[in-house]
Amino acid sequence: MAGLSITGQMKVSTLQEKFLNEFGLTLRIYDGRSFADPTQTLAQVRKKKGSGKALSVAKNMKVGNLEDKFEEEFGLKVQIAGADDSGLCDNDLTLNAAQQEDEKKRGRKAKKAARGDKDSVLEKKVMSDLYKNLYPASEGYIDSEGDFCATLKLDISNFGDDTLSVYAEGNVRSEIAGEVDETSVYGQADVSEGCLEIRGGYVRVEEGIDPSFLVEADLEIVRFRKSDVLDITVPNSNRQVDVSYSSKGVKISEVACDWDEDDGSCRISVITEGNPPYGVLFALVEKGQEVYPTHAIVSEGRGEFEEILFEASPGSKAEITIGIGEPIDLDGKLSLEGKAKVEERCVPEELEEDDNFFDDDLSLSPFVFCINSEDIFVTMEESGEKAARDLLLTQLGTLMDALIDEVNDDTRFFVSDGNKKPVEVKTNDDLEKILGLSSAINMGSWLETFDAVNGYIQITAILHGTDHWDDGFLRVSGCDGIPNFNVWGMYSPLGNVAVQGYFSGEFDTGIANGPTEDSDYTAKKVMKFYGVSEKQFNIDIYGIEEN
Repeated sequence: MAGLSITGQMKVSTLQEKFLNEFGLTLRIYDGRSFADPTQTLAQVRKKKGSGKALSVAKNMKVGNLEDKFEEEFGLKVQIAGADDSGLCDNDLTLNAAQQEDEKKRGRKAKKAARGDKDSVLEKKVMSDLYKNLYPASEGYIDSEGDFCATLKLDISNFGDDTLSVYAEGNVRSEIAGEVDETSVYGQADVSEGCLEIRGGYVRVEEGIDPSFLVEADLEIVRFRKSDVLDITVPNSNRQVDVSYSSKGVKISEVACDWDEDDGSCRISVITEGNPPYGVLFALVEKGQEVYPTHAIVSEGRGEFEEILFEASPGSKAEITIGIGEPIDLDGKLSLEGKAKVEERCVPEELEEDDNFFDDDLSLSPFVFCINSEDIFVTMEESGEKAARDLLLTQLGTLMDALIDEVNDDTRFFVSDGNKKPVEVKTNDDLEKILGLSSAINMGSWLETFDAVNGYIQITAILHGTDHWDDGFLRVSGCDGIPNFNVWGMYSPLGNVAVQGYFSGEFDTGIANGPTEDSDYTAKKVMKFYGVSEKQFNIDIYGIEEN
């Protein structure tokens, strides 16, 4: 796969599974301090409005940039961790580099566990002389949604001009108001930046608690005095490349090339050997490309590093950037106390209703409800075709009942038959017959035929009036058993057809929730995305006459 495309209708569990399979990393999705319910969609989990746009993710995206993108596009707080979810990834690494560094860390962790960790008996709250020389400080912050996060800061400016950068990895434990988070961490900073920051995980706290907190860290630190650049020529076959390098008792013992016949990429692996522990700064790029080194601590004598060159060709030039880090002997664990800064809690904005927005016109108006078919596909894969068929009929029937109960008791419903013509339905038996959902149906084939563009199944409701966006449809969305849905219909303030999304009695993105962004919710290209056409809003095609 070349990447991953994400929409608000994707389930948390589905996204996390696809993310792990595609990038070899764990995507933590938060609902406050807790992890999000894996059965909910991203749109259901988020606490504030995002842009509503789909997000495409590629291996060359930086971890920090992707986390920011989730906040911008979906209003979601996420963190990217290693495959075993035991430590957060460096924000400055690409997803590809983070996955490779994670593999190395898990390998070192396994070796360390096998030989026993002699340092584990050290007492907490012990601060070595070196820690003191780093003038450690901590910052805590409780954001407007009640999420606490602690950041440990180490002053690295006193390492001197002969030190290029400092790298640390280990564990951080944060405690506040009886709530505890323990996270494996790693981070890097250039000495010129003056400060190395290590961020802990999130903790959800109640409003009005004592903001005093405790943060403890058990870290390994190495410093790099320089890095070297080695030029290599990419071979035309799977073989080793001659490279000579040695620094501070560590040498490169092997550089090997492995071509992928399927996509034409070239995987180059580099093996280091030396007396452990030692640090390694590593990058490998095609010549002339920007360099983003990874950092690691090698706890055994042999270190393994690799990079994939996607645009390389036999005979092209590449560069290995490498530096060897000296371990800093830290005698014990670091423990700091502080008081968190507290941001004012956000208060959900009240929906302002303008009586002039909608008139009292109670003429018949079509509204096209679009239900994402992801749940149907997942059910079919996990429980079989009959279960998927039953779920679809239940979702459509429940939506029809809720619209009758909460909006108009004389609502009429239409679905498209095999000839794309609207046919009225009143019961589940009608749905089964007109949609061709017999007990023997092949749901996979059915979904390919009837499933609208981008995975939306449609049912049209004929309602009296158009003033249902911020009351009736919200009530429908909050009823038991109602799937998430997007609805298209006449939005009177604009005099145009528009779309609004709903989940669990709340607004998703759409015209009612973002009326100033009307071009995002009314354009024909948006309509096409949902498989909706203008003719569906012509009451005449339904053969209904006004009473």
